[in-house]
Amino acid sequence: MYEGIKILQVGEDISKLSLVLSKEYGLLPNDAIHAATCKSYGIDNIATNDSDFDRVDFLKVWKP
Repeated sequence: MYEGIKILQVGEDISKLSLVLSKEYGLLPNDAIHAATCKSYGIDNIATNDSDFDRVDFLKVWKP
């Protein structure tokens, strides 16, 4: 599709983890799904201007 872009699957495990992360870090559902997907796939960097991710201790936030 696009060079350098990979589509990741979001299944039941990630959905369940997103509920935990939503409560733990005070994230909105979409943010929690992104954080859970990162955690599940071993991704530790995220580029975003959303300051809510600053609370997620397992992610390094890059402000574009």
